[in-house]
Amino acid sequence: ASGVEKKSAERESRVGCSVCFDARWHLFRLDGSTTLGELSRLLKLELAKGAHPSWNHCFNFQGRVLSDYDEEIQNLNRGENVVLYAFSAIKGGSCMGFISRSQLDEERNRYEKKVKEISEERDALQKKVGEIAKEKDLLANQLKDIRQELERKGAQEKHELSGNGDAHKTKAAEGTNQKQGSGANFKIQQQSGDEATSITEDHALRELLSDCLEKFWMSREREDVEKVFSAHANTLAPQPVIDSEAQFGAALRALGLDMSPEAARDFFGMMDLEDRGGLDLAAFHRALRMASTPATQWATSLPLAQLLGRLLDFRHTAARAAEPLREVSQLGAREVEAVVGAFADGARTLLTRALANLAESFRMMDGKAAERAGDERSSKFSTIKMSAGRVEDFHKGLAERTGLPRAEVEKAMMEEHCVLAGCDEEFTAPNYGVVTRPRKEYGILLDPARCPPGDRLDRAGREVRVPRSPEHLLATSPLARAAALDLHEVRAVVLYTGPMFVVYNAILRRFPEADLHRFTGGGSNRYATTIFVLVSAVVKIARAMKLPTGLELFRGTGGRMELPESFNKPDALGRVGFMEYGFLSTTAYKEVAIQYSGVKGGPMPMVLRIVTGSIDRGACIAELSQYPGEREFLWVPCSFIAPDGPASVEVVTTEDGETGVVTLVPARINANLKVGRRCLCVTRSLLARQNVNVLLA
Repeated sequence: ASGVEKKSAERESRVGCSVCFDARWHLFRLDGSTTLGELSRLLKLELAKGAHPSWNHCFNFQGRVLSDYDEEIQNLNRGENVVLYAFSAIKGGSCMGFISRSQLDEERNRYEKKVKEISEERDALQKKVGEIAKEKDLLANQLKDIRQELERKGAQEKHELSGNGDAHKTKAAEGTNQKQGSGANFKIQQQSGDEATSITEDHALRELLSDCLEKFWMSREREDVEKVFSAHANTLAPQPVIDSEAQFGAALRALGLDMSPEAARDFFGMMDLEDRGGLDLAAFHRALRMASTPATQWATSLPLAQLLGRLLDFRHTAARAAEPLREVSQLGAREVEAVVGAFADGARTLLTRALANLAESFRMMDGKAAERAGDERSSKFSTIKMSAGRVEDFHKGLAERTGLPRAEVEKAMMEEHCVLAGCDEEFTAPNYGVVTRPRKEYGILLDPARCPPGDRLDRAGREVRVPRSPEHLLATSPLARAAALDLHEVRAVVLYTGPMFVVYNAILRRFPEADLHRFTGGGSNRYATTIFVLVSAVVKIARAMKLPTGLELFRGTGGRMELPESFNKPDALGRVGFMEYGFLSTTAYKEVAIQYSGVKGGPMPMVLRIVTGSIDRGACIAELSQYPGEREFLWVPCSFIAPDGPASVEVVTTEDGETGVVTLVPARINANLKVGRRCLCVTRSLLARQNVNVLLA
């Protein structure tokens, strides 16, 4: 009906009504030209479409008909938009009324204020809970120290008495010590309540830990390992072998490594390198060195080795720097005892903090799991498998994904972004929410002043994007000069560091399929020239820049992306890992990677932790980036990513103050600097005139 703009929605909250808790809302905005007849026709039309049954009562209820509301409509409908609301209450009754837009806004503001107050109160309570937990841990440590001191003194007195050779006195002293110990423990239990454990439980715990320690030393002694192997091996075979997964698991348990049957089966198959159906002694030794439990994997993330190294180096000075290990080897018994004591104190602090962090991680993960279980259909909790290749794909090169570049580099790059199919397709960059098109981004490249102010801001309203002229960068950047970049390569890097990384990587990964079809115009525009030039720039920068070996880099996976199964499960040849088809962006700042991890709502927040090497290294493009604050390190497409240790979980706090759980996955990258042999001669001849030297192999 003319003059009526329909606004429909369904709400499960109470707004504008003091008696309705379960309502279906149908909202209409009425302007000054709305007539009662038009409103009546619209209501009947909604009823004919299958509106809520309560609309049957809208025309006649409580002895009144719709026309009785004419005066209310006229009183409110004077130049101000009016909202008509109709709903059914829990008991099936119905009511109808009118409210102005300003009144509705006032109700909304009151509701949002109440929500904010509740949120602040919740944060205060959570802070209080954290303080109580810390106080609890402190009391537990004090209790443990008191108990250890009592045991040490008791053992010392017992040793002194036994040295006198008087059995009677020794026995009496032991009885006295037991009484004193029992009295002390009783007082501690009275003071600490549930925190104190009985002497029997302490004894059982010490026995259990002693058994663990004994098995640990067994696994380190070759003779003990051989005894365990012989006890579980098939000695009737020509050469003794452990030939069953069950015996393999039992042998590991005898040495303190308790694996699940599934994990033991997979590990047994991976260690049987020659597919003989069994492990000989050498293979068993190798398996023992590589085997680990989840607790062992988690413990490797703790800096215990670094702590012990610092303590052993307590006497090290610059004057003794020539042979520092010689100084360590000369530590006496008194000094070793002091180092062990200090290490125990430091390890206790580290372990207490790490366990608290781990417990908090599981608490938050359980909360998210419950949230997902309550809304399994919600797309916000869905995950997708990463589009990735295998080892075989690593050797195919770049041309297999994009095709060959064109001869006129500058013209080709311009046409790919401004003329060919897909250049006007709108997309949203996931990092800062910039909505743009390839043509628009190429215009900003040529004239940075054309970048809208809103496109320069992050989600918190801070200005983080700094578009700069490629010509200016080429003339002033030390990195561009050191790497001998030309103008086209600088342009390609600048484009990638803006929103265009979404387009290039969608083409290389061929995922998502809908975006691939949009960006390429059905496959006719695969940005081959731009991507080849960008690869050339990355290779040249990686060769020319200073990058210390062992530098840690980080990459957030977005929160919805699952790593391929091949990352952890070996193939028939024992190989693990996957090939990343697209450019791989990493950062030296862990906090930046956490922002990209999906920690703000993704079902699977994850960060890859990568250590650089002398050969496999990314290119730091921050000096040419539109977002220089990210300190981005870029790796060429088709590089291979493999696991480099056990994953760990951390509780992190984002820049917005939100808390979440992130999985940290150690990985190593083999940079792929190859382009398919078929484009070797063609690429060199086409790009030689433009001084774009793409690395070929």
